[in-house]
Amino acid sequence: MAKRKKGRRRGAAARANAELAAHIESLGLAAIEAYKVWCRQHGFSAALSKTWHQRRQERAAHQRDQQAAQAADAVRQHIAQLGLDSVAAYQAWCRQQRLGDAIHKSAAQRSKELKLHQQLQSTQALHQGRKHRRRTKDLIDQLWAGTIAEQELHTEVLRLIHRAFAGLAGDQRTQLRDLLLHVAKRAPSLLDARPALQRLGHTEGNTFVEALGALARHSRAWQQAPAGWQPDSRNPRRQWAALARFLLARYDVPACLDSGWFGGWGAEAQRQQGWFVHVGSGQNIRTANLPLALSKRMAHVFAEAPSDLTATEALRWAQVVGQGGSEILAQAVLDTELGRSFADEPFWHTVVLFLVENPMLDPDRVGPIVDYIHQQKFVPTEEGEPPQPRYTMKGRSAVKLLRQVEAWHEHLSRDNRQPGGRWKPSGIADFEWLDDKEEGLRWTICELTSKKELTLEGRAMNHCVASYVPNCRRGSKSVWSMQAADAAGHKARVVTIAMHNPSRNIVEVRGRFNAVPRQSGKNPKNRTLGRPYRALLARAGAVLRKWIEAEELGRTTRAY
Repeated sequence: MAKRKKGRRRGAAARANAELAAHIESLGLAAIEAYKVWCRQHGFSAALSKTWHQRRQERAAHQRDQQAAQAADAVRQHIAQLGLDSVAAYQAWCRQQRLGDAIHKSAAQRSKELKLHQQLQSTQALHQGRKHRRRTKDLIDQLWAGTIAEQELHTEVLRLIHRAFAGLAGDQRTQLRDLLLHVAKRAPSLLDARPALQRLGHTEGNTFVEALGALARHSRAWQQAPAGWQPDSRNPRRQWAALARFLLARYDVPACLDSGWFGGWGAEAQRQQGWFVHVGSGQNIRTANLPLALSKRMAHVFAEAPSDLTATEALRWAQVVGQGGSEILAQAVLDTELGRSFADEPFWHTVVLFLVENPMLDPDRVGPIVDYIHQQKFVPTEEGEPPQPRYTMKGRSAVKLLRQVEAWHEHLSRDNRQPGGRWKPSGIADFEWLDDKEEGLRWTICELTSKKELTLEGRAMNHCVASYVPNCRRGSKSVWSMQAADAAGHKARVVTIAMHNPSRNIVEVRGRFNAVPRQSGKNPKNRTLGRPYRALLARAGAVLRKWIEAEELGRTTRAY
């Protein structure tokens, strides 16, 4: 009996030591002496033997320390983003702008201050630099005359204006000069180097300055001179829309056609700008140079498409809804590659018609179906040709097609032995964030850079993300996993994100079983996923927006 008692005492002591070591580690400390010092600094007893309640209080104090450190770091980052170097300078700036000079502010207040800072920078951009401290009119005249080299320019706005003039000739250069002079006087916020459409991110042409250059290229179609335009809003996006219509439109133009002006001067951008001019002159969108044929019903739907759609998305929306499809189906189609491209349109038109003619098809299955069909018909295998290059929708059964999609999905999940298992990362930074609403919840967004990682992600989330392997190998796309970890270290995969690397645009966001974050509380099917996961899914959109802001990303999906 004595030996058994002695053994139990040794076991209890070992457990106590293990618990103490775990507790010290949870406080971010490495040794007992450091723990004692920490306790004294925080007003706790330096004894090693404590109750669970005392240790819980110490962990709470440690968490408060972390939150205070993060808050202080957030203040430092915010001050740096404003171009200031101290708290005193920040408070002085706030008072100068008639803002509260408190140090700790909400995310909305800081966002407002950053926007104000950016506006101040934009309106002063033409006056910065040692060689360009002169009146705006004189500087624009110098750029128009071509007497300033691009390497002499010290701001991005000036470089964009220089390039805009360089791409024009003759009367177009003069028209751009007159346009810039009037805008600088009436709407200086349009002289801005930031992305005009946040969804498109930092892509070529996506600034108001570059869009003004595109307007000048169409100066022969101007209905009126710029000098007669007066802005009726302080919002730059609305100002630009009103200016474009003042110059080019005698009739109403759907808001979705504005997006064509922010795509640069490539062939597709020119074609979409032509749609704006075509409709603005009073002609029917059906007779424009479109990538697909629109019926009268489709043209009517196009004119009433949601204002936040791009021109490409609005055409696809009109194609689906105009043929009798639901708006939910239209949105599901937009969330696929079909919402961004009209390549091989004669074939994909038959796919859209198939989806419309099967209204009982779950919209959540549209993405996997499109991925499967694209892979079968267009993606070459190791041998060269796609698996089914003559694939057609003629005579297809929805039930059989879904079985084929599921079989393909299972095959992708099993197969992790294809050559080319790893690839180079995209160069976009991973993301980590401590949730400010859910205590102890830490979010991460990490890039998946191997076939095995994509396979494990698809297996855990039950979707076909492994189909992205060829594009990831080529570097055209990248796949990211958003995960959440609680205070105890338990991790959960929440959503999978697909990125188009050249444009840095997010093109797909899907949760388990292809669940969409913005529908997490509305879609009855999502209720089968479990309440804890649905809560994380509902929060995923806010986390994603944090990452987009931190990395200056764009998005073409409306899934969150």
